[in-house]
Amino acid sequence: MFRLLRRRRQRGESSALLMFGSFGLLMACAIVAIGVPSSIMRARAVANLPQYRAADLPALAVGSQGLFQARIPTDAPTNAHDLALAYLRRKLHPNNPIFDEPLAEGEQGPPRDWVTVEQLPTETIFELDDGTLVTILIPNNTLLDNAEAVQYADAAEEFEYESRGYRPGQTITIEGFWDGNNTINAARLFNGTQAAYVTHTRGAIGGMAFGAFSCAGIALLMMLAGLYLRVRGR
Repeated sequence: MFRLLRRRRQRGESSALLMFGSFGLLMACAIVAIGVPSSIMRARAVANLPQYRAADLPALAVGSQGLFQARIPTDAPTNAHDLALAYLRRKLHPNNPIFDEPLAEGEQGPPRDWVTVEQLPTETIFELDDGTLVTILIPNNTLLDNAEAVQYADAAEEFEYESRGYRPGQTITIEGFWDGNNTINAARLFNGTQAAYVTHTRGAIGGMAFGAFSCAGIALLMMLAGLYLRVRGR
Protein backbone atom coordinates (compact mmCIF):
# COMPACT_ATOMS: atom_id res chain seq x y z
CA MET A 1 0.00 0.00 0.00
CA PHE A 2 2.73 2.44 0.98
CA ARG A 3 4.69 1.58 -2.15
CA LEU A 4 1.61 2.25 -4.29
CA LEU A 5 1.03 5.60 -2.60
CA ARG A 6 4.66 6.54 -3.08
CA ARG A 7 4.49 5.66 -6.76
CA ARG A 8 1.38 7.78 -7.20
CA ARG A 9 3.05 10.70 -5.45
CA GLN A 10 6.14 10.35 -7.63
CA ARG A 11 3.99 10.25 -10.76
CA GLY A 12 2.20 13.41 -9.63
CA GLU A 13 5.46 15.17 -8.94
CA SER A 14 6.95 14.02 -12.23
CA SER A 15 3.90 15.23 -14.16
CA ALA A 16 4.11 18.65 -12.51
CA LEU A 17 7.83 18.91 -13.24
CA LEU A 18 7.36 17.87 -16.85
CA MET A 19 4.49 20.32 -17.32
CA PHE A 20 6.29 23.32 -15.80
CA GLY A 21 9.53 22.36 -17.54
CA SER A 22 7.79 22.19 -20.91
CA PHE A 23 6.14 25.55 -20.31
CA GLY A 24 9.47 27.11 -19.31
CA LEU A 25 11.16 25.70 -22.40
CA LEU A 26 8.42 27.12 -24.62
CA MET A 27 8.83 30.53 -22.96
CA ALA A 28 12.59 30.42 -23.49
CA CYS A 29 12.12 29.55 -27.16
CA ALA A 30 9.65 32.42 -27.55
CA ILE A 31 12.16 34.85 -26.03
CA VAL A 32 14.91 33.63 -28.36
CA ALA A 33 12.63 33.73 -31.40
CA ILE A 34 10.90 37.05 -30.67
CA GLY A 35 12.48 38.93 -27.77
CA VAL A 36 16.13 38.76 -28.84
CA PRO A 37 15.50 39.82 -32.49
CA SER A 38 13.28 42.65 -31.23
CA SER A 39 16.08 43.82 -28.91
CA ILE A 40 18.56 43.72 -31.79
CA MET A 41 16.24 45.76 -34.02
CA ARG A 42 15.62 48.21 -31.20
CA ALA A 43 19.36 48.66 -30.54
CA ARG A 44 20.05 49.25 -34.23
CA ALA A 45 17.24 51.78 -34.50
CA VAL A 46 18.54 53.76 -31.50
CA ALA A 47 22.14 53.62 -32.78
CA ASN A 48 20.99 55.06 -36.11
CA LEU A 49 19.14 57.99 -34.56
CA PRO A 50 20.88 61.37 -34.96
CA GLN A 51 22.31 62.80 -31.75
CA TYR A 52 21.41 66.48 -31.58
CA ARG A 53 23.13 69.23 -29.59
CA ALA A 54 21.83 72.68 -28.75
CA ALA A 55 23.53 74.23 -31.79
CA ASP A 56 21.63 71.88 -34.13
CA LEU A 57 18.12 72.76 -32.98
CA PRO A 58 17.48 76.20 -34.54
CA ALA A 59 17.80 74.75 -38.05
CA LEU A 60 16.06 71.47 -37.22
CA ALA A 61 12.85 70.67 -39.12
CA VAL A 62 9.71 70.19 -37.04
CA GLY A 63 9.02 66.47 -36.58
CA SER A 64 12.68 65.42 -36.73
CA GLN A 65 13.31 62.32 -34.66
CA GLY A 66 16.48 61.78 -32.69
CA LEU A 67 18.28 61.82 -29.35
CA PHE A 68 18.34 65.11 -27.46
CA GLN A 69 20.59 65.65 -24.46
CA ALA A 70 19.58 68.07 -21.71
CA ARG A 71 19.85 68.58 -17.96
CA ILE A 72 17.28 68.86 -15.20
CA PRO A 73 17.80 72.31 -13.66
CA THR A 74 19.53 72.18 -10.29
CA ASP A 75 16.82 74.40 -8.81
CA ALA A 76 13.93 72.29 -10.12
CA PRO A 77 11.22 71.62 -7.49
CA THR A 78 11.34 68.14 -5.96
CA ASN A 79 9.06 65.76 -4.09
CA ALA A 80 9.64 64.46 -0.57
CA HIS A 81 12.35 62.11 -1.88
CA ASP A 82 14.31 64.80 -3.77
CA LEU A 83 13.14 63.58 -7.17
CA ALA A 84 12.43 66.37 -9.63
CA LEU A 85 10.67 64.31 -12.30
CA ALA A 86 8.90 61.23 -10.97
CA TYR A 87 5.72 59.22 -10.82
CA LEU A 88 4.26 57.45 -7.79
CA ARG A 89 2.71 54.00 -7.60
CA ARG A 90 1.43 51.84 -4.76
CA LYS A 91 0.14 48.39 -3.83
CA LEU A 92 -1.29 46.68 -0.77
CA HIS A 93 1.21 46.09 2.03
CA PRO A 94 1.54 42.37 2.94
CA ASN A 95 0.76 43.29 6.58
CA ASN A 96 -2.56 44.85 5.60
CA PRO A 97 -5.36 42.72 7.16
CA ILE A 98 -7.24 42.60 3.85
CA PHE A 99 -4.21 41.45 1.85
CA ASP A 100 -5.17 37.76 2.02
CA GLU A 101 -8.93 38.24 1.88
CA PRO A 102 -10.39 36.54 -1.20
CA LEU A 103 -12.32 38.65 -3.69
CA ALA A 104 -15.69 37.61 -5.01
CA GLU A 105 -15.95 36.91 -8.73
CA GLY A 106 -15.90 40.21 -10.60
CA GLU A 107 -15.04 42.19 -7.46
CA GLN A 108 -12.15 44.64 -7.64
CA GLY A 109 -10.47 45.42 -4.34
CA PRO A 110 -7.31 47.37 -3.50
CA PRO A 111 -4.49 46.37 -5.88
CA ARG A 112 -1.99 43.69 -4.87
CA ASP A 113 0.24 44.75 -7.77
CA TRP A 114 1.72 48.18 -8.51
CA VAL A 115 -0.76 50.79 -9.71
CA THR A 116 0.25 54.34 -10.65
CA VAL A 117 -1.45 56.91 -8.42
CA GLU A 118 0.48 60.02 -9.52
CA GLN A 119 1.45 60.38 -13.17
CA LEU A 120 4.45 62.22 -14.58
CA PRO A 121 3.74 65.88 -15.37
CA THR A 122 2.54 66.48 -18.92
CA GLU A 123 5.51 68.79 -19.50
CA THR A 124 8.64 70.02 -17.77
CA ILE A 125 11.61 72.32 -18.36
CA PHE A 126 15.16 71.11 -19.07
CA GLU A 127 18.41 72.95 -19.90
CA LEU A 128 20.43 72.32 -23.06
CA ASP A 129 24.23 72.25 -23.06
CA ASP A 130 24.37 75.97 -23.87
CA GLY A 131 21.98 76.92 -21.07
CA THR A 132 18.92 77.32 -23.30
CA LEU A 133 15.68 76.23 -21.64
CA VAL A 134 13.53 73.72 -23.55
CA THR A 135 10.05 72.40 -22.87
CA ILE A 136 9.79 68.60 -22.71
CA LEU A 137 6.32 67.26 -23.52
CA ILE A 138 5.70 63.99 -21.66
CA PRO A 139 2.81 61.81 -22.92
CA ASN A 140 1.32 59.21 -20.55
CA ASN A 141 3.14 56.37 -22.31
CA THR A 142 6.60 57.93 -21.93
CA LEU A 143 9.10 55.41 -20.53
CA LEU A 144 11.72 56.24 -17.88
CA ASP A 145 14.91 54.21 -18.37
CA ASN A 146 17.61 53.96 -15.72
CA ALA A 147 15.44 55.85 -13.23
CA GLU A 148 15.95 55.82 -9.46
CA ALA A 149 13.30 54.09 -7.36
CA VAL A 150 12.55 55.01 -3.73
CA GLN A 151 10.30 52.51 -1.94
CA TYR A 152 8.60 53.02 1.41
CA ALA A 153 5.46 52.15 3.37
CA ASP A 154 2.99 54.27 5.27
CA ALA A 155 3.07 54.25 9.07
CA ALA A 156 0.02 51.99 9.32
CA GLU A 157 1.50 49.54 6.78
CA GLU A 158 -1.63 49.68 4.65
CA PHE A 159 0.18 50.38 1.38
CA GLU A 160 3.65 50.15 -0.11
CA TYR A 161 4.76 53.06 -2.30
CA GLU A 162 7.40 53.55 -4.97
CA SER A 163 8.49 56.92 -6.30
CA ARG A 164 10.51 56.50 -9.51
CA GLY A 165 12.26 59.24 -11.42
CA TYR A 166 15.25 61.58 -11.75
CA ARG A 167 17.02 64.12 -9.53
CA PRO A 168 17.89 67.79 -10.17
CA GLY A 169 21.14 68.30 -12.07
CA GLN A 170 21.09 64.92 -13.79
CA THR A 171 21.84 64.70 -17.51
CA ILE A 172 18.91 63.19 -19.37
CA THR A 173 18.76 61.81 -22.91
CA ILE A 174 15.39 62.29 -24.57
CA GLU A 175 14.39 60.01 -27.41
CA GLY A 176 11.67 61.87 -29.23
CA PHE A 177 10.69 64.47 -31.81
CA TRP A 178 11.52 68.13 -32.27
CA ASP A 179 8.30 70.17 -32.10
CA GLY A 180 9.88 73.56 -32.80
CA ASN A 181 9.65 76.60 -30.50
CA ASN A 182 12.20 75.02 -28.12
CA THR A 183 9.92 72.03 -27.50
CA ILE A 184 10.74 68.31 -27.58
CA ASN A 185 8.06 65.61 -27.59
CA ALA A 186 9.47 62.71 -25.57
CA ALA A 187 8.95 58.99 -26.12
CA ARG A 188 11.66 57.75 -23.72
CA LEU A 189 13.83 59.37 -21.08
CA PHE A 190 17.18 58.01 -19.91
CA ASN A 191 19.41 59.06 -17.03
CA GLY A 192 22.70 59.55 -18.87
CA THR A 193 24.34 60.82 -22.03
CA GLN A 194 23.35 59.97 -25.59
CA ALA A 195 26.32 57.60 -25.92
CA ALA A 196 25.37 55.87 -22.67
CA TYR A 197 21.80 55.45 -23.93
CA VAL A 198 23.01 53.73 -27.11
CA THR A 199 25.20 51.41 -25.00
CA HIS A 200 22.26 50.75 -22.67
CA THR A 201 20.00 49.57 -25.51
CA ARG A 202 22.75 47.35 -26.89
CA GLY A 203 23.21 45.80 -23.45
CA ALA A 204 19.56 44.79 -23.40
CA ILE A 205 20.32 42.22 -26.12
CA GLY A 206 22.69 40.30 -23.86
CA GLY A 207 20.28 40.55 -20.93
CA MET A 208 17.45 39.15 -23.01
CA ALA A 209 19.58 36.28 -24.33
CA PHE A 210 20.93 35.46 -20.85
CA GLY A 211 17.39 35.37 -19.46
CA ALA A 212 16.25 33.06 -22.25
CA PHE A 213 19.11 30.58 -21.83
CA SER A 214 18.77 30.66 -18.03
CA CYS A 215 15.07 29.89 -18.37
CA ALA A 216 15.83 27.09 -20.81
CA GLY A 217 18.45 25.59 -18.47
CA ILE A 218 16.08 25.55 -15.49
CA ALA A 219 13.30 24.12 -17.66
CA LEU A 220 15.54 21.30 -18.89
CA LEU A 221 16.58 20.45 -15.33
CA MET A 222 12.92 20.28 -14.29
CA MET A 223 12.12 18.02 -17.23
CA LEU A 224 15.06 15.72 -16.46
CA ALA A 225 13.97 15.53 -12.82
CA GLY A 226 10.44 14.73 -13.95
CA LEU A 227 11.65 11.97 -16.26
CA TYR A 228 13.82 10.54 -13.47
CA LEU A 229 10.85 10.40 -11.09
CA ARG A 230 8.66 8.91 -13.82
CA VAL A 231 11.15 6.10 -14.49
CA ARG A 232 11.80 5.52 -10.80
CA GLY A 233 8.09 5.33 -10.05
CA ARG A 234 7.45 2.45 -12.44
